[in-house]
Amino acid sequence: MTVAHESGLQWLQSLARFGVRPGLSRTRRALRYLGNPESELRFYHVAGTNGKGSVCAYLHALLSTHRRVGLFTSPAFDGFRARFRIGDEVISPDEFQELASLVREAAERSAADDPLTEFEALTVMALMYFHRHQVDSVVWETGLGGRYDSTNVVSPLVTAITNVGLDHTEILGDTHRLIAADKAGIVKENVPVITAASDAALWEILRQARERNAPASVYGRNFGATLERMTLSSERVSYRGIHRDIHGIDLPLLGAHQCVNAAIALAMMETAESLGAIPRLSNEAVKKAIGETRWPGRFETIVVGDRRVILDGAHNIDGARALAGLLREYQRLEGAGNGWTMIIGVLADKDAGGMLSLLVPLASRVITVTPPSPRALPAAVLADAVRSVRSDIPVSAAATASIGVETALQENHGEQICCWGSLYTVDAVRQHLQSLATMDYGTTG
Repeated sequence: MTVAHESGLQWLQSLARFGVRPGLSRTRRALRYLGNPESELRFYHVAGTNGKGSVCAYLHALLSTHRRVGLFTSPAFDGFRARFRIGDEVISPDEFQELASLVREAAERSAADDPLTEFEALTVMALMYFHRHQVDSVVWETGLGGRYDSTNVVSPLVTAITNVGLDHTEILGDTHRLIAADKAGIVKENVPVITAASDAALWEILRQARERNAPASVYGRNFGATLERMTLSSERVSYRGIHRDIHGIDLPLLGAHQCVNAAIALAMMETAESLGAIPRLSNEAVKKAIGETRWPGRFETIVVGDRRVILDGAHNIDGARALAGLLREYQRLEGAGNGWTMIIGVLADKDAGGMLSLLVPLASRVITVTPPSPRALPAAVLADAVRSVRSDIPVSAAATASIGVETALQENHGEQICCWGSLYTVDAVRQHLQSLATMDYGTTG
């Protein structure tokens, strides 16, 4: 890493002290100063409580079949630069630094007394990056919510709201309807919206879509997917689409929820095709793009020696429920009955008790860790919470995620290993495993 890149990185990290400050004014001021690079780009905007990263990964793979496509995700593994992607390429360190310097200047000159947050700065950098490289379109993931998220400064071609769960309630509201109202802020006049939301959340999204004359396609009504079979490394689904059906699609990401995520991406693709924005992909091209999709930390398996470690960024109730179902199915397919060694690290503002109640019953031992984040729940506190759910299994606290996974690998009692919780935890464990040895990424990515 160059000194210049370190400087840009340090400036971005310094913005973390401003926390989350919903609103679009700071981002818009910086973009005006920079000539509004977003105005010449075409966006596919994705919001939702869970699954939006996987939807973006699938959609990016589909659109990249015949186009030069940018991808902006939040958060990303492997640091800030991994959030900026064109095709398979991540932004270079030098260009990252250059853009950070330009955005810093724009922020300080446009409103020095109202500084950008870390995510706002990254949003502006991404828009400059994609404009500079003249991408055909951008797959654009929200950070938090929708209406006041800094990504909501764009004019999209298609939008999607994957689902609505009770997460970030201190900012977005404490009911599904209130959270849906915020996420539906990305819905624009006459712009199609795709969603797999249900109940009160769906009602609110459809209400706002009607107000804006935005055509809505709903999972289970206008499109859907059926799981045909699952193995340890993939699952096969049939897609019932808005305009066509595609059978025998192999998904590299496991779980019933990934059927839904793939269907949302396919419905967005179909909508873009119907608008004439992209050429119609053949069924075989669709299958190839979906089958080659990779997305780290979503029931991802990493093999070290003879040990297999599953990584999953389940960090809220809905994510934990989906992971619990997958772990049970995995054990059934594997024919293993020893339970799981779980490495767990969560943030203090999450419903740790609710997640533990869903997943710890599947554990035979638990190692808690402190995620590398100022918002982390201390490992010792989390260990006490685990003991309140399961007093009959060994529970220990490790100082870091690296120590936690080393402990799990060394204490081999025949259990399978699963690390879950905050993406900060999963990323730290993932990086440590990558440093250990040559690994077989047999899975699910």
